[in-house]
Amino acid sequence: MAASGSRGKLAALGDRAGFGEAAYARRWEKNAARRERYSSAAARPRGPLTAGQHILHLLLTVFTGGLWAPVWIIRAMQGNKVS
Repeated sequence: MAASGSRGKLAALGDRAGFGEAAYARRWEKNAARRERYSSAAARPRGPLTAGQHILHLLLTVFTGGLWAPVWIIRAMQGNKVS
């Protein structure tokens, strides 16, 4: 009996300190909107290539002596499709 009583006290101390099941449940609920935003953002199509992607393809084309240009053209025509 003493072990379960001390366990209860330790669990309560852990919850107040930000550890334990109750604290974990509070953090889980607090971050629900963030999880929803990231999961829904990954599911929607993103449209044409962004400027950063064009810069990457430009650098790859320059460093490969133009061999990457066909890949860049194909990717620019396809856009960012989610498969």
